[in-house]
Amino acid sequence: MVKLALTVPSITHETPLSLAFRLASRNARASARRFCSDMALSFEKLFDGDVELTASLAELAGIVEEELASSSIRRVGVKMYMLGHEPLHPSILRREAVRVCPACVLHDRLMTNLPPGASMAGRVAWQLRPARTCIEHHLPLLTFPINGTNDHHDFGFWLDRVPVRDLLRAAQTECRSPSGLEEYLDRRLFHAARTGSWLDDIPIGALSRCCEIVGAMIDHGRDVRLDSLGEDALHKAGGVGFAILVTGPRHLRDFLATLQERSGLAGPAGAQQMFGALYKWLAFSASGSDADAIRQVVRTHIVETLPVGPKDNVLGLPVEKRVIHSVSTAAAEYGLHIKTLRNNLVSAGIVTADETVVHAQAVFKADENESLLDRLRRGMPAIALRKYMHIDRVPLTIITTNRILSPIVSGNNVEQLFDSRDADQILADLGRGAVSVVEPAGNQVSVSMATRRANCSLLETLRLMLAGELTWVGLLDREEGYRALLIDHQELRQKVALPPLEGLIPSAIIRKLGIRGDAVQKIISSGHLSTLAGINPTKRCPQRVVPFEAFDRFNATYISLRDVARQMNQASARKALALLANDDIFPVREFQSYGAYLFLRSSLK
Repeated sequence: MVKLALTVPSITHETPLSLAFRLASRNARASARRFCSDMALSFEKLFDGDVELTASLAELAGIVEEELASSSIRRVGVKMYMLGHEPLHPSILRREAVRVCPACVLHDRLMTNLPPGASMAGRVAWQLRPARTCIEHHLPLLTFPINGTNDHHDFGFWLDRVPVRDLLRAAQTECRSPSGLEEYLDRRLFHAARTGSWLDDIPIGALSRCCEIVGAMIDHGRDVRLDSLGEDALHKAGGVGFAILVTGPRHLRDFLATLQERSGLAGPAGAQQMFGALYKWLAFSASGSDADAIRQVVRTHIVETLPVGPKDNVLGLPVEKRVIHSVSTAAAEYGLHIKTLRNNLVSAGIVTADETVVHAQAVFKADENESLLDRLRRGMPAIALRKYMHIDRVPLTIITTNRILSPIVSGNNVEQLFDSRDADQILADLGRGAVSVVEPAGNQVSVSMATRRANCSLLETLRLMLAGELTWVGLLDREEGYRALLIDHQELRQKVALPPLEGLIPSAIIRKLGIRGDAVQKIISSGHLSTLAGINPTKRCPQRVVPFEAFDRFNATYISLRDVARQMNQASARKALALLANDDIFPVREFQSYGAYLFLRSSLK
């Protein structure tokens, strides 16, 4: 291609797309996409770093091809890019936003008389997620989200719309030093400089992600989510993590040991909880072999320091033989709840009762305690007891927490081991004297349904059944265990019924007076109707009621417009109100302000 008559000066580390927009602006084109179309260049291929198109663009601009190519991020596969000789995973690229150093672009504008769109250039480093600080000016990069247009990859299209005052304001913000990670990436990507450490062989995407995760775990806890952190926090995290990794694998293992000392579990699941975000990233998110060097360090640490067994696969490495069990691994292998197992082992004197020692650190000999573990496996935790008794979680919780059914070993844990024979006895006591029922009739319903209809607690119902105070109990043929139990909900209601309320609830007053509910509430609040506390006999909840005497006095003094209209044989309350007004009879003003039309009975003729 022939060099354009109107071109722009070369700027170091400028991306091809940025150059395309500056050429577009210089030649009166609205966008880089339009410019590429006019020049018979594919915007999409240029975006993907096509070598031939990059060379053609450099020729149009009259700049050195190699200089532009060195800043071109080239697609080399479905999920892989290259920047120079460095492979880049797509996750390291930021394509959903425009990021700029305000000082860089302002400098671009001052160095030329060209319009803003033709002068300000986008640098390739700004497209890398770990680069959050300008290496030259020590300023945080500004981020501008992009959406809603086909030109969403056109750097200049968006930068040209950023007010200069925003750039000036940002350029005056407090400087900060680039993190060690940012400086390392700059040297490695743009100056071919290496540290000579193990990090040089790790792809920069995996390396930067690991640094940020390690640093974020130190600052925000082991279960931190990077997507919940802002740019400043990630900048700091990258530097903190890099300072650990750059000194060698040994320091990474020291970091893992620190996490292990604070809390942790054994085995793959325990390692995930112990090493949090780092483990999850290596196990589920780190792509391909990029993170193998880091993964191997973490894997070796887990195998050498945690009690893992042959069924474990620690980040791809199977374990040959188990020598030591922890409470965690034993619970997993024998299918026992970890806290329940811990309590039983403490009672047997096998592990310490010190609660500061986490389950993964409470260890014991596997071979010596195999017999006890087998016996505990034959116990029945609550989740298995539910299936055995054919009972739902809530009634079983009520039965166990109220000691109707006690655990084999007493304790405060949520799930403990229960004797199946005790469960059989409870079911027998609940169904004492029960008759077989093929199809429920009338008031015959399940225990839970009867409890709801009687508005009582399930514990009350169960205690009545265990005490034999219900005259009728049935067993549904098509069900088993607890679910087969039937009782008469009307009988239960009579057993648990409370005395009736000694007064009227607001809804009854509304019906009797024929006025609005909010007006009744205001009349009560203003003190015209006194109330007292009671218990609703059916709903069994606290209820404020108006004593009968108080209502009778109020009703003897006042009459509602509805009742007056009925006495006047008027179907329309509005017409009755007008007739009363003709006779100079008006509602009580205070009540009318509440929205209630009440008249003094003494004022009516």
